Amino acid sequence: MASIRHIPRFAKAAGTKRRLDDIVEPRFVRIGDRRIALRLEPVFWAALEEIADERGQGVEELLRDIVPPPLPRNLTSRVRVAILAQYWSASGNSRFA
Repeated sequence: MASIRHIPRFAKAAGTKRRLDDIVEPRFVRIGDRRIALRLEPVFWAALEEIADERGQGVEELLRDIVPPPLPRNLTSRVRVAILAQYWSASGNSRFA
């Protein structure tokens, strides 16, 4: 797995006033038979793409593995936690693996 330094950083300094739309990127993805708008920060989209590439999957296929139907109300949170768990597991942290 690539190191964290390969994940893009935000252009503006922390603490600047920014709207939520400026820091999350909505993308339409298909999970099962549903097409949904998933809103994640660019760093999470980059991580999803990296994990999918390592598994030889597309992002939508990876999302189906992470979040099997029925889709939860907290879909975005579940995706973020799954990404974090993947990186913790790859780093050897067995606490959350």
